[in-house]
Order: sequence, then C-alpha cells, then structure tokens
Amino acid sequence: MTRFEASVAAPGQVGPLRRYRDELVAAGDSRARVVTGLIAALEGDGSQLEADDSPWGVALGLPVACALAADPGLLAGLAPVLRTTRMGVEMVDGPLQGRTRFFGDPDLPPALPWPVLADCRMWVALDEVDGGLPCRFVCQLDLRDFRGPGLPELEGLLSVFVFQEIDEVGSAGVVLHHFPEGTDLVRRPHPACDEVNQRLAPSGVTLRVVRMAPGRDGPWQSVLEEHEAAWDAAAEVLASHLYGMFGHLRGTTGADPTPGADFGRLLVVPCDEEGLLNVHLAIQEEALAAGRLTAFELVWVDYDGA
Repeated sequence: MTRFEASVAAPGQVGPLRRYRDELVAAGDSRARVVTGLIAALEGDGSQLEADDSPWGVALGLPVACALAADPGLLAGLAPVLRTTRMGVEMVDGPLQGRTRFFGDPDLPPALPWPVLADCRMWVALDEVDGGLPCRFVCQLDLRDFRGPGLPELEGLLSVFVFQEIDEVGSAGVVLHHFPEGTDLVRRPHPACDEVNQRLAPSGVTLRVVRMAPGRDGPWQSVLEEHEAAWDAAAEVLASHLYGMFGHLRGTTGADPTPGADFGRLLVVPCDEEGLLNVHLAIQEEALAAGRLTAFELVWVDYDGA
C-alpha cells in the first residue's frame, strides 16, 4: 500500500495526507499541489479537486479521486479500488527514436543464434512443424524508457520474437531475451521467413504512464463486487488500452487471463502490423521486482485483434 492509499484507508482521516503534503511543500516538490487537491476532495464535496493526468497525478490516484468525488458517497471505496489498480506504461504508434521500436531488425549480441520455433514458449505445441524455422522479430524495448512513478526501476533491452502458425493448428510461441545494460549489441539483419513470420517495416512508439484496473472476472473480483459503484466510476478514467508493459492484463476475447493476484502484466504486444495476433505475458510480482523478466508465462493469445 502506498502512503496515499494508507492515508485514505479510513475516509475522512486525512491527517497523514496533510503531513505528506507538508513534507512535499517543505521540499519544494510539485506533487504538493496534487496532494492538496486530494485533501480538498476528501474533506469536502470534491468541488475544489482538479484533474491532473501527469504521471505523478496518475500515480497518486488523482484522476480516480476526481471521478469518485462527483459523488462523495463513493469515496469510501477509493482506497480499496486503488489497491486493486497497478501502474503501467501504454504503447501507441509514434516516431522512431532511441532503441525502443517494433519490427525491422533487432540489436543482438553477435554470437547469439537467431531465435527459432524450438526456442519458443508455446501456446499450443507445434510438434509437426520444423523447430528450426526462424521467428519474427517483434520489438525491442529500452527499459529506461519505461520508468515513472510507481514503476519498477529496470535497465537493459527487452527483445521479443514470435513464431506464428495459422494453417494447421493455429498457434504462436514467444522468445524473450533481456540483455543487461552494457551488453555488446549489433544490428542483425532479419532472416528470410515464411509469409506469416516475415520481416515487417520498423515503427516507433509513444509511451504513456497509466494506472490500470483489473478485469471484473479476475483475482480481484470479490473486492470489485463489494465496491462496484466506486469501481465503475473509477473505470471510466482508468487505462484500458491493450498494448504496453506492467500494470494489469485485461480480458479480451475471453476472461481475465491473470493466473493469480500475485501476477501482473509483463507485456502485451501485437505480433503484426494490423494487431491481428496479440500475445499476453504475465509475471509474478516477486520476479518482476527482482528483474527476472524472462520468468514469464504466456497466458493468452488473441488471434482476431480483440
């Protein structure tokens, strides 16, 4: 539980939040303005509260507090709802810049063999397909780009490769490499692949720090049912975009695929330019905090872009 969430665990008990505000003011920290607005919402009817969707405003729960302050009766659900949410980074189309990008050619250690089907963690086994067939390079993510309030402090390059098969079984597999900062990397040309896994033109992304809500039918169902009205109001302003790192997985063509409450989203990425195939990777919070990013589970594959 964050200091903010602890402050509002009992509605109306804003003493700890005031002390936090005073500490921020004394330090000249701009977050003081955000916390001041939260105090106003908790002490009154929310009329003095102003939305702030900056990364710190999002991390402190200000957009959620704004949504609930419209009906002071919902504020009792603010802390429980916030405790089910998680910070994440959403990815949308953007310019090519830095090392973070989708498709094209990857930066890899010179001696690392190109990933093939046999290296993949599979959704459905492809026992009748040649395991030596090369994968498609999907993306490489500079983890320094994915930092912000409430997010893990990770470094290095996360590279994702996918193998798709659509004619016989209909399956996909994922290879994920985490190269620590300082690893010797060189640009490697994409090998020739079949039509489904061929190289695609490179594209960039724009990143946005968000607070994400879990799915209704996931491991947090009992909390959401107890505070359903507050959750409904909060859900209107919480992120639901599909692609990104960290935060929560979200149900798409099926139920919430999160294996348990100790799991969160590591990554959800499109495997083609149209987003017709998307892979969902989950990771235990303990592994994420320790930087063991390859300890993921492939928990869902979308074949229709839902």
